[in-house]
Amino acid sequence: MLTSACSIEPSGAASAAIAIAPNSSLNSHWMPSDSWAITQMEDGDPFVDAPTRITLSSPPRALALTYHPEVATLAWPSIYKATSTHLCSRRVLFGNLPPLTVLAQLLRGIRCYGGIITASIVPDLGSLNYTGGPAAVVEFVYPESAAKFVRSVNAKEIIISYAAEDGTAYEAQVALVPTNSFSYTTLDHNLLESGATRALGLQSFPIGSVWRFLSLIGIRQITDVRYNEEQGDLVVEFASLFQADRAQRRIERGDFDFYRPPGGPRLRYVSDSTQATLGRVLDAPNGKSIVGHVPMDHLHRAWNCLPYNRHGSEKHQPGSLPRDENQSAGSALTPRAASPSPTESLAEALSISPSEVSSYLADRDNFHDTEYRIVGSTIKLIRRAWSWSISAEDDTKLLMANTLHEPDWEDEWDRHFEAHGSINLRTWERYGMLARHRREKAIEQGIEEWRVPRCEARCPWGCCDIKAAPLPGVIREYLNAPRRDLLLSDDEPAEYR
Repeated sequence: MLTSACSIEPSGAASAAIAIAPNSSLNSHWMPSDSWAITQMEDGDPFVDAPTRITLSSPPRALALTYHPEVATLAWPSIYKATSTHLCSRRVLFGNLPPLTVLAQLLRGIRCYGGIITASIVPDLGSLNYTGGPAAVVEFVYPESAAKFVRSVNAKEIIISYAAEDGTAYEAQVALVPTNSFSYTTLDHNLLESGATRALGLQSFPIGSVWRFLSLIGIRQITDVRYNEEQGDLVVEFASLFQADRAQRRIERGDFDFYRPPGGPRLRYVSDSTQATLGRVLDAPNGKSIVGHVPMDHLHRAWNCLPYNRHGSEKHQPGSLPRDENQSAGSALTPRAASPSPTESLAEALSISPSEVSSYLADRDNFHDTEYRIVGSTIKLIRRAWSWSISAEDDTKLLMANTLHEPDWEDEWDRHFEAHGSINLRTWERYGMLARHRREKAIEQGIEEWRVPRCEARCPWGCCDIKAAPLPGVIREYLNAPRRDLLLSDDEPAEYR
């Protein structure tokens, strides 16, 4: 139904201007620079829910979309057709990317004022040969920045090329998504107003816990990492503002026991690699540079090695790194994996020895479901290979058996029975237990069961003489009402009133 006219054909090596990564030290960009003043635009505050229209002197290239004739003639839902002079789109589509492109490589070729909100790698559905090549969707902070970036690339003012694993250069094709972008989400709006970026800076971070931290945060959401070994400053760049905010909340909540410096975590948002000064798209001069290939496991290669994966074995000491006794002073540390093997990790999770893992897995594969019944009830439990199973009805029965007459659960059970339109078993059983209590007392006193027995004052049921019992509200209303109103109903003839 919907096709894109943006074809993707690999090109040869081409000149490119690439972004220069910020210095690893937090001193140079610990506070957002004056150029990253998102609320100091000349046109006023850009973060308003009502979108603003932008008139472009030379419209940037947008995707050309073609539709089936029957779809194009539908009265509703109508097909959106973008105009060439009024487009408020913050989203840019990247095509003609090398195979196995990762976000880290993509973002190293982007530099714009305000930075970006989020980026993702997606299948290139516009490719006519259906080779399944990658494409990317990047959402800029400002529509002006997105438009200027696309216009500069298409006018060959800058040429962005990305290198494949075999060294082949692919000249990226960019285009604005031809629909106006929605207003900022409430979360993104608040984050941008507070000066948030996709990069978090953490001061005095223990060097041996870097890989542990990245693993717990989730390396899929991380695009780049920098660490200043002299100052102990760690900068982590995420794929989106949302992921950066999520990590920041976890740190402040104290989820990472290995990063609890005196006075609390010292972290702030810092400038990410895509941010540039107002009026500039890329800081690097025009040339024949190409964004180098970044392997998919680049974070694992760079940080799952000594000294960054020695979690808990030492504390960070500025300017001092662990060194082997036989290692020369001028030689570099040799990376080596220190993480447990998959078998060891699985054994630790199952609380068995690594030698028992294979037999345990084989036993689970051949496991047959076993049925268990709770004594004194009809509740049935099924033991499966990796879990237990119980029906929703039996689960309710099991909960009812343990909490039905608990005082803290009275309101919950009353609402449950009312919602299901069924008899309130809590009050029903309580009435039955009270009746049994009366029969037992009658037998003890040697009187007929239908007579009301005498009960001590400290009875757990609160038994007392009927004359001392509080009067129910419905009886009190009956006794207080005038006798004439009680004898005559609303449908009585007027002559009898």
